[in-house]
Amino acid sequence: MKTVTIRLTMMTDNVKNFVSLVNRYPYDMDLRSGRYVVDAKSILGIFSIDLSRPITMSIYSDDCDDLLKELDSYIVKDGEENDKTFIRSSRPKFAVTVSNPVICFNSVRPDKDGLLPFTREDYSKKFGGNVNFNYQLNSSQVVERNNYGEELTESSTVDSYVTMAVNHEKLLTSWTKDSEVEQTIGVPFLCEVPVLKYIFGYTTKNIDKTHFFLTVTAEFVHPDADIAELSGRMTSLTDLVPAKK
Repeated sequence: MKTVTIRLTMMTDNVKNFVSLVNRYPYDMDLRSGRYVVDAKSILGIFSIDLSRPITMSIYSDDCDDLLKELDSYIVKDGEENDKTFIRSSRPKFAVTVSNPVICFNSVRPDKDGLLPFTREDYSKKFGGNVNFNYQLNSSQVVERNNYGEELTESSTVDSYVTMAVNHEKLLTSWTKDSEVEQTIGVPFLCEVPVLKYIFGYTTKNIDKTHFFLTVTAEFVHPDADIAELSGRMTSLTDLVPAKK
């Protein structure tokens, strides 16, 4: 008996070609996944086991080099046994970059001496002004995955320039995304087999409409204020809100 580790996918053609190949040989063969063992020559048997990870194949013959040669594309080579597939979240990911900011102050000093507001008292008066800056919004979202976990990502970029008043919220951009979500519900594996899938499961399609809005608010902060230390760098929520002891 010879034993090898192989990898199959949920793609019907992949399993069909494998079964067609092994059925050309007279040897008895089994596939083992976890504690389940199925006939390697049975399509239904193969679809009933977990195909997301490598499978152990047992060939009950010591003279099967001809078969092993043809199975080469299915056999997991040394160093591949620990390959893992990671599926990331399909929620959109966003990144906003602000550059070239220009700050314009309104005078709040009663003596009109021409000096810019610079004291903590000046800043506490919530004086007005404007801020000009460039910004770039990058968004990405996974729209499709294959059986190996490889992802097709849809990305978009928005570049613009804005002038806004301090202490007011401004809408930078908004957009709507339509997504078609297809979901198969039924008996695992069997609901993916042609013809049988209509008996052991059903497929639903839904259209998801998502609205996105990006707004910004500017506020003058005195250089000696505690929050000024966060200027110019990305800060996580855990840094802003200390953990409770």
